[in-house]
Amino acid sequence: MSKESDQYFQRAIVESAPLSIPFKTEEEMIFISNMLFDQLNCSPKDLDCLNKYSADDIAEAQLKIRQYPSSVKLLEFFEPWVPYVDGVVVPSQPLEAFRKGLVIKKPLMLGTLTEETRVFIYEAYNKSLSALEYGLALTLTFPKKPLDVLQMYPPTVDPDQRDGLQFPATDFIFTCSTRNFTRNVLKQNGGRVWTYIYDHAFSFPGWGRFTFCNGHVCHGSEIPFVFQSANIGNFTITPDELKLSNSLISYWSNFAKSGDPNRGNAVGLQWPLYQSDTLWPQMFFATPQNSVKSSYRKGFCDFWDAQGYTPL
Repeated sequence: MSKESDQYFQRAIVESAPLSIPFKTEEEMIFISNMLFDQLNCSPKDLDCLNKYSADDIAEAQLKIRQYPSSVKLLEFFEPWVPYVDGVVVPSQPLEAFRKGLVIKKPLMLGTLTEETRVFIYEAYNKSLSALEYGLALTLTFPKKPLDVLQMYPPTVDPDQRDGLQFPATDFIFTCSTRNFTRNVLKQNGGRVWTYIYDHAFSFPGWGRFTFCNGHVCHGSEIPFVFQSANIGNFTITPDELKLSNSLISYWSNFAKSGDPNRGNAVGLQWPLYQSDTLWPQMFFATPQNSVKSSYRKGFCDFWDAQGYTPL
């Protein structure tokens, strides 16, 4: 959405963008920046002091700050370190910018995973979540119309609601905000866009201490297959996973080279453009084989489009 960026890229691959997590105002950015200076025993704006630390030191300090409230916006607890809206480089909140047509006309390939927010929810709630706590979490996140959200996503009979909470969270933060962004891009500039949904969980125990992601499609699950890198962790993938990985590499490489995921290396299944006249088709990456599907989470995304993507 920055005009200055136009000269620096030809096309873009966007994987799992949390497009509805709000960017900060300048005042909010200064507040959390001062928390970083304080964590490193530096005075505010003392860059000479900050420069004494390594990138690892600063990353560690940022990680510690995530443990403390840095905003009244509950969604920022998942990712407090975001850009801030300065009106120049970052003209506005992302979805608002795209609605206004502030997007560079370049080919795009983008998508999300089926269980994006599971890892964040289980990190935030390290014990069972009751139905009352589930309702409170949704109410605090969506105070404008909490009853509408609860009606759309009622608690289940399960004594632990963490699995249920990932559905409204994933829809709002990832799946539906990405759909909203994509359709606005098409409406504003008619760009060439290919979209996907990724739905494959590791066959190997690759999540380490994040055991709650074993057997689930947590945020980042596609990475070892896009880069075919599981062997770096001494993990072995199955023949079906190798087939999935090879297909991802072909589509990603084709797009990088030609601007079309279908053109270049041979692909077994044509990935159609995301267009309204063809029922908004998406590539559905899974094992044992990929497929093309339409209208993924349609009813829920229609709901969020009507509600809007500003929780407060």
